[in-house]
Amino acid sequence: MNEHIARLEDGIAWEIELARHLGEWGWAVAPFGTATLPGVVSLGRLRDGGPPPGELYKALMSYRRADGKPSGLRWLPDIIAGRGDQLCLIDAKSERRPSMNYAVELRALAVGSVIEQQLFTPVYYIWPDAGVLTPSHFTRREVTVKVSRPESFHDRGSGTPFALIPKRFATPAAEIFGNITGG
Repeated sequence: MNEHIARLEDGIAWEIELARHLGEWGWAVAPFGTATLPGVVSLGRLRDGGPPPGELYKALMSYRRADGKPSGLRWLPDIIAGRGDQLCLIDAKSERRPSMNYAVELRALAVGSVIEQQLFTPVYYIWPDAGVLTPSHFTRREVTVKVSRPESFHDRGSGTPFALIPKRFATPAAEIFGNITGG
């Protein structure tokens, strides 16, 4: 199995588990972003020998404006969640190899920032170890964000650079959502 499909499988498994945890703590959750588009989420179909991604998926991956920028729709968060008067979008993140840092693609951060600033909706990046970051974590003065280039990582991700932030800057999920780790 190639690295990209393995990472997608890990990510989808984490999205499902995260949604279950949030539901246990009283949050209503639903898929959001590209996961809601027909023919785009085709990992299960590919793994099970089904048809390849459809034309919508291909267009979403290859579209570029005249200035070369891709559609930000590719980096929309995975989950919408609400509880009482709280509402947020969540990008479930996973990591295949242990690291001292969390990684978020720069374009995902840009889209998350636009959502927070222009759509007035909080965006959270959540990892299986219950670490939570927001787009603003990456702009704080006390945080040194490293930018990695995809050339150093063959066959991983969408080919965009990503920001690395030390895990110590994350907020525990329990402080924001309730204890989702069962502890």
